[in-house]
Amino acid sequence: MELLEENVLKLTPDRLIQMDIHPSSNLTAIIGCDRKGATGLLVKSVNDELWSKVNYIFHKAYATCIRFDRLNPNLFYSSSYDGTFRLYDISTNTSDEVYRVPDGNGITCFDYVSDNTFLATMENGDAIMMDFRSSPIVVHRYDLSKTRLRTIHVNPCQPNEFCVAGRESAVRIFDVRQLVEDTRSSFIYCLSTNRACYGAYYNHLGTYIMATTTDDHLASFKYSDFSSAASTADIDPTHRVSHQNYVNRFVTPFCAMPHPIHADQFLIGSSRRERQIHVVGVDCKVSSSLESVNLNSLCSVNIAHRTQPIVVGGNSSGRIHVFTKR
Repeated sequence: MELLEENVLKLTPDRLIQMDIHPSSNLTAIIGCDRKGATGLLVKSVNDELWSKVNYIFHKAYATCIRFDRLNPNLFYSSSYDGTFRLYDISTNTSDEVYRVPDGNGITCFDYVSDNTFLATMENGDAIMMDFRSSPIVVHRYDLSKTRLRTIHVNPCQPNEFCVAGRESAVRIFDVRQLVEDTRSSFIYCLSTNRACYGAYYNHLGTYIMATTTDDHLASFKYSDFSSAASTADIDPTHRVSHQNYVNRFVTPFCAMPHPIHADQFLIGSSRRERQIHVVGVDCKVSSSLESVNLNSLCSVNIAHRTQPIVVGGNSSGRIHVFTKR
């Protein structure tokens, strides 16, 4: 893959926290959110030579997560530490506050359970399920952890199951059907990570979970081994390899993200002086890297297109690097 000079662009005004890329094959549309609450959108169709860009500011605090709508390409959702979950319509240039956490807890991450249902995690360790199929929306709240949760990821092949990671030294897996309001919900599996996690994600087949830990390691867990574990409450990693995940307080910590095409690959930033994006296998080892003379900064946030050979790496100043097929 190659990185052309014209594909190095500014997406957000401040430190990039998360990105999403639209699955369309007719255009490349990338959204991102930053620590000041701003979001950015970059769009380029297959027939255009130049990118179109727009920035929005509708959060009052650190924006934590951003995703395109599954059904309407003109819509995207975002969450923030200001406790709001917002919907933005690109075609009408309007933003709506879909939900506000009543006690002021910030939303740290969210994911789709279905096209109209979301799961989101919060600073206090709770999770909320938002069902948009009715008006007003139906919201259920569950107690999952005593400490802040950083990420939530729904199993791509079993949407009733999801994993969460945060300040506890474990990745916990829950079943939506077993969640109970007003009491601590029981997990179905607990994966030991030795230290707190920056995040944990399934690969796109749901056969592995990759955790990125605060003690500078990657830990992968093979799903088929869970049922035969001596204890479902303390499952050790299948593989665990050292990898520098924290650079300094000005750089978003690295987090291994699943490649949506290759089930055995994850993308993660690299702290090496020769700037590169690591491609990591399910064995936690670096199998290859993306490099370019036009890549001159640490890519702490990395994603790939769902169907096209496109990888996007973003740095902590809000600049992105769009790798495409040669």
